[in-house]
Amino acid sequence: DLSTDEKTAFIDAKMSVTIFDDFPGVDFEMEIFSRYNKGTKPLSPQEIRHAAYNSRFNTFVNDYVKKVKDEPELKKLANAYNISLDRIQKKKVQEGVFVILSILESGINEDYSKSLDYAEEYMKSKKELEKNSPDKAEQSYFDMQRVFEKFNSLIQAMTKVVEYPFSKELYGVSSRNYKFQISIAMILAGIFEKYLYNTEYLENVIIDENETEKFVRIIGRTLQ
Repeated sequence: DLSTDEKTAFIDAKMSVTIFDDFPGVDFEMEIFSRYNKGTKPLSPQEIRHAAYNSRFNTFVNDYVKKVKDEPELKKLANAYNISLDRIQKKKVQEGVFVILSILESGINEDYSKSLDYAEEYMKSKKELEKNSPDKAEQSYFDMQRVFEKFNSLIQAMTKVVEYPFSKELYGVSSRNYKFQISIAMILAGIFEKYLYNTEYLENVIIDENETEKFVRIIGRTLQ
């Protein structure tokens, strides 16, 4: 509820904008962005990645996270990913999703020293793929949606047994303060990619609650 003078001042305000284009590569773009970021309120590393590695994949993840947060029928999945407005705004939820997507596509990479390497390399590679090979990027996008949908069907099934499947609750330890732990998310994504995807067993685990309970117990014992 601004006054007329305030509205006029706002509309007439001028903003200085510097536009960069035709970067020689995403590494150079990241360097420029990081340097400018130091002179303002610093963004988080994931916020920088979202800006520098913008792609159709980023849009999908942002839209998907918002959908899960807003749709009541997806409440259990929202709890599993510990989705909150604060974590969305800080890109924490999206960061975890990108780590999962990387592992669902390529498995565990022993050359990566930390979980964020998965998000960084995945986002970077998808931006480069869209730029250099649009047809391959389109197929990759389709494949990503399909595998992620099936992975989340598994997670939703698991929430009938354990409220927070990406936490230590998976093996019987109460973790109300750590509802989403990236290490456990990586393990589940790795198991899914290596042993479950496109198998009849996966379908049984998703649709049969007895099989879901057995699966959760097996994973829980393995992680103890």
